[in-house]
Amino acid sequence: ISMLPARAQTTEYLNKKVFYFMSGCWCVCSPKKCEEFKEFQQFVEAEEEKLLKHCATRWLSMGRCVERLLEQYEAVLSYLGAQKDADKPRSKVAIMLKTLQDPLFLPWLHFLNVALKPYYAFNVRFQVIEIAIE
Repeated sequence: ISMLPARAQTTEYLNKKVFYFMSGCWCVCSPKKCEEFKEFQQFVEAEEEKLLKHCATRWLSMGRCVERLLEQYEAVLSYLGAQKDADKPRSKVAIMLKTLQDPLFLPWLHFLNVALKPYYAFNVRFQVIEIAIE
C-alpha cells in the first residue's frame, strides 16, 4: 500500500497518463500528436515545450513534471477537450479531463510546485563540481 496521499497518487498517475497519451506510445513521440499539441500551445500562447514524464526512481523529477504541467495546463486542457473521446465518460481522455478540471487539482499542483522546489534546489547543490564553503 502506498504511503502517498490520494491526490499525490493522482498527480503521479495523471502525469504519466497525459505523457503517454501525448506521445502515442511508451517509447516514441507521435509526430501527429506533437504537431496537434503545438497548435494548441500556440492558441493559448504557451511556450512550445514537451511534457515531461515522471520517473518513480528519480523522485525529484516530479517537481519538474508538475512545473511543466502548470506551464502547459491550458494547452493540455484544450487539447484533451478537443479529442474525439472527450465526451465518452469512461474513456482515458475523459478521465484525464475530469481530473484536470477538478476544482482542487490546480491548487494542488501549485502547492506541489512550491513545496518541491526547495528539495530540488537542495539536491542540485550536491551535484556541483566545485566545492562551496559558506
